[in-house]
Amino acid sequence: MHTHIQGGQMEDEVRGRGIDGDIRPHYGIAPWTGEELYLFEVGSGKFFVFNAIDGSMLQVRDQSDLKSIVDILDDENKGLPALDIDEV
Repeated sequence: MHTHIQGGQMEDEVRGRGIDGDIRPHYGIAPWTGEELYLFEVGSGKFFVFNAIDGSMLQVRDQSDLKSIVDILDDENKGLPALDIDEV
């Protein structure tokens, strides 16, 4: 199931954390864990995941291409914990 939050809300979340650059939302995912996650890119190759349930934002540190991140998030044996992420 793909859901969408409003672009303005995402921009507020990003700017409120002092992150500059063009925001390119990629997609919303509701993985098997029931989380509501939104993957987006800021600038060139900086990927972030926004958790709409608890309002946390995570920066992906170890992957810099969309396909790799999506493959990990979609794999029920890996998912978010398999990524090297820092809360921002």
